[in-house]
Amino acid sequence: MRTKLRRCIKAAVTLAVIAVLSAHLLLNKQKASANASGESVLNVLNENTFTDNMTEELELSEEESSQTDTEVHVQEETNEAFYATSHKTQPVTQDIIRIADMYAVKGELTLKSYYPDAAGYTWELYDTDAKSWKILDSETVYDELYRPVSSVLLDLERDVMVRCSVGKENSEERITDVATVKCIKTVAGISAAETRLETGSGWLHSQDIPVKVTYSDNSSETLSGLYGLVFVDSLESSEVTYSDTGNMIETITTVNTECEYSYADAGEKEFVIRYRDKDKTYDTNLTVVSTDKEAPVISAVSISDFEISNIDKPVTVEVSITAEDNETPYPELMYAFLPQETEPDEEADWTANPKLKKEIDKNGVWIAYCRDKSGNIAAFEKKIIAVDQKAPELALTLEHSEWCQSNKIIADARDELSITYLFTCPETGEDSGWTDRNEYDVTKNGTWEVQAKDAAGNTAVKEITVSNIDTQMPIIKGITEGERIYEN
Repeated sequence: MRTKLRRCIKAAVTLAVIAVLSAHLLLNKQKASANASGESVLNVLNENTFTDNMTEELELSEEESSQTDTEVHVQEETNEAFYATSHKTQPVTQDIIRIADMYAVKGELTLKSYYPDAAGYTWELYDTDAKSWKILDSETVYDELYRPVSSVLLDLERDVMVRCSVGKENSEERITDVATVKCIKTVAGISAAETRLETGSGWLHSQDIPVKVTYSDNSSETLSGLYGLVFVDSLESSEVTYSDTGNMIETITTVNTECEYSYADAGEKEFVIRYRDKDKTYDTNLTVVSTDKEAPVISAVSISDFEISNIDKPVTVEVSITAEDNETPYPELMYAFLPQETEPDEEADWTANPKLKKEIDKNGVWIAYCRDKSGNIAAFEKKIIAVDQKAPELALTLEHSEWCQSNKIIADARDELSITYLFTCPETGEDSGWTDRNEYDVTKNGTWEVQAKDAAGNTAVKEITVSNIDTQMPIIKGITEGERIYEN
């Protein structure tokens, strides 16, 4: 009776798993159909992906004390589109995909290229017989990181050379990448070329991982760019139920997903690397040590209002630094604000507060710094004038140099700060008052004094004489007609 019950339970679980897998495949087909009609569904790499769902049931031996039945289900997926979350529509990353030399066995393979600002892609295959390039048919698909990539499908029989020319938006510039695809012997196994791989944090491409490849003839070599190499991500779930007799049944389901990309956070992470050639697979383990090499991004630096003085003394200001980092959380970023010629000290100059009280004791360029927990530092320049004891440079000109009925004085003053002007003529008693206009219209001759004052109160003074204004009507003294002169 108990054996029959266990068989019934196992059959029910098996049917449930089959139902889940069937629904999964149906959803996959629906997504592909939706994508064909123009919707932003990203499961479109069907030319180079396949799904292999496998369920294994392993029953552990029953022990009298625990009376526990455990069933283990293993489900493997190689569908790239299911690696990323289905609701995402924007690219996960804007990292460029540039074709590079690779190694592959005979058969079909897909090449991809991606530039965020690409306007179009042209793929070509070099014909060694005709000694010329031939255009290849390509299509735009979405990769597992939701980038709209350009792809071509090749049927590899021998070594080939391929190039991809990329046109840029609003530019005549074109980028051309060239790669050789080398045909290799049948692969019989792989192992990690290095047990520990050091790299930067971010998205890793499986084909960039160097592996030692063993061929069917027992020869071997180390390759980077092996086509068919993928990461294997595992997700395990457990469900506990009880039989009618009180036995606990634990169902463990493991989903293995093959994917081209995997994210490496700063630190150490274990990866399973798999080489797949049709239905044959070979796995190896690899430890990746990732170091964050990307500096934070400072988006803004603001300085509180302060009064510029011509007295040489420090001015206290509040500096606000806005920054973010790809790895370090916001509360763990460190900040500093120093003159250009001063390097930040190991710890004394750093603070976790992005709002710093600082005494500005010199004019010139100051630099805002932001440091992440990996030691990467970003810098942002800010020009500050706190003490100004230098008067503006002032030059005066007249609009007209010939005789005229009115003229214009033009003041050309240069200074780091804003400038106001004063035009006065003691001879005529005219006074413009302080103004931000650097021109003044005059209708009388005389010597004019022009002052230019900066925001710190430093003043430059110059004089200019206006003597070419003529407002007097001509005097007719007489009219000559023949030899006679008639006078008024």
